Amino acid sequence: TDSHNETSLYYSVYNVSFAQIAKTNRFIALVALGDMSIFNDSSHSRNDIDTFIFDRLTKKLVTPEDMFIASSSYLTLLSTLVQAEFEKKGLVVSKEVIAPSVENFSKIVPTKNGLMIYIRDPKTSSSLLYQQVVLPYSKLRSVINKEGILSDYIG
Repeated sequence: TDSHNETSLYYSVYNVSFAQIAKTNRFIALVALGDMSIFNDSSHSRNDIDTFIFDRLTKKLVTPEDMFIASSSYLTLLSTLVQAEFEKKGLVVSKEVIAPSVENFSKIVPTKNGLMIYIRDPKTSSSLLYQQVVLPYSKLRSVINKEGILSDYIG
């Protein structure tokens, strides 16, 4: 979409594209990639990502919390594993963005190889770029809801 404001003399463009990440008999996982460009005295852009998982059995959207055992410490495990993956890649992110919280781990989609997690560290880039990490299901087996959408992947 385009917008133009006569009084403040800026022009912005927002584009959204969707990518299907995975599709099984049980679910469809999508990622929405948004890019907003603002043109005024100095132009800049902002990127955003959102994830959608549709349970084909229940006909409802799935939240990341739905994929895990409610009483488990899945957020702590995700935080620990993501930190280790960033260290392997030589990436440095602030501890706040990988702290075990629902907000930090809200952008997750299942793939055939593991859970793809998008992490954004606003301190690392003015355009708010996301880092992507794939955690194998074998490392998450103890916290995954075996009755949920990932049952086909964890057996």
